[in-house]
Amino acid sequence: MSKLLIKILILFFFSLTLLYGQERKPLYVCLDLKDKLVENYKINKDSSALSLKLYINGYELKENRNNFIRLFKHLQKKNELGMVFINGVRIINPSSVFTLTLYSLNKPEKILNRNDTNYVTVEEFCRNLSKPSNPTRLTNPTYIIHKLKDSTFLKWEVSTIPEE
Repeated sequence: MSKLLIKILILFFFSLTLLYGQERKPLYVCLDLKDKLVENYKINKDSSALSLKLYINGYELKENRNNFIRLFKHLQKKNELGMVFINGVRIINPSSVFTLTLYSLNKPEKILNRNDTNYVTVEEFCRNLSKPSNPTRLTNPTYIIHKLKDSTFLKWEVSTIPEE
């Protein structure tokens, strides 16, 4: 093999190592379940599962959701097949653009305080989500932390539910 090809292969494998060898830092999101950014939530009676739907980027305002739905219906009428594409992504359900559904099927960890955790607020988390360009994908392990009546906290590891 030529020296150039060997150098390219070494560079390729080195870049793969850097790309996949990076530590994925967990993201902790602290929220109040009664926050305006929480569309709805459900926790099983035995705390074995959580389902949480959050509004994204200003869509907590009903007026903004209605404006998007009007735009969606207008675009749907313009297209012969009724398909709507925004930023190259096909939108089937308009609510998938303004909400993100998170779920956990594992029991949460009960923690006494959240001081030992670097966390972001639910406002920061929702503001930084960009849909549909990053549809329903969390790249790092993500945890939802919320306060209980006894002033302790539950920490849930969550995933997303893909919506179309």
